[in-house]
Amino acid sequence: MSWCLVASMERSDRGSESGADGLQTLAIALELIEELQTANGATVAELQDRLDLSKSAIYNHLNTLREYGYVVKEGDRFQLSLTFTLIGEFVREQFELFSIAKSEIDEFSSEIGFPAHLITEQHHNRLEVYVTRESDAIGTKSYSVYDPLHFHTTANGKSMLAFMDEDKREAILDKHGLPRQSTNTITDRDELAEELDLIRERGYSVSKGEEMEGLWGVGAPVKGQDGSVAGALSISGPVGQLPEDRIHDELGEAVVNTADAIQLDLIMASRTEQ
Repeated sequence: MSWCLVASMERSDRGSESGADGLQTLAIALELIEELQTANGATVAELQDRLDLSKSAIYNHLNTLREYGYVVKEGDRFQLSLTFTLIGEFVREQFELFSIAKSEIDEFSSEIGFPAHLITEQHHNRLEVYVTRESDAIGTKSYSVYDPLHFHTTANGKSMLAFMDEDKREAILDKHGLPRQSTNTITDRDELAEELDLIRERGYSVSKGEEMEGLWGVGAPVKGQDGSVAGALSISGPVGQLPEDRIHDELGEAVVNTADAIQLDLIMASRTEQ
């Protein structure tokens, strides 16, 4: 979490706890934050059912988070506060891939008529950095940046897996496995390996209802200046609007070209800073 939260916890612990106890306090606070996010708010009793913590410990930590503005209380339920939107927007605005790619993705989405998605990877997790909100784009409401999707179920995720370093790919698959999200989800590593070989061969990936039945996607990796995978771009829409012949005749190339344009922008920005 942000330095503000760390500083808050340190101020709370100063003079009363050892360093180890202070770290434990911070760990508990982060665990509560994650649980409140997952549950979209919870009562102390509900948190006690899910966590190996006493009622008093939960209540005390929540009150500390509330004191510093990270949690709000509505009735008997605690929820994360809007402070996190400020932190999140600050972090995203400082993220070079987002700041450079946003205008390119907005233009691409508007021209092609589908919502476009930009993802990256941190700590072996798939993070949705940006989703376009074009009012005339098909299927815009199907996605949110908050969706906890897996790499192997989405077009952009599979693109990243295909082109990233093998050790990182294996670490991601070891951490998350291949859980099924629809009847079309690839859940076998050998089958996924064959799919990734095909993606590397043609340069783009296709998700055929693997995250949500009836929703297809086309993705391509966005590489950084050194050639490593910085993220991935994709478009999504109903299968009727993304038939395979259109994907292979038109849309796959369009996504790859836009991803390559973003890569060029990243390289130019890097050279300008030098």
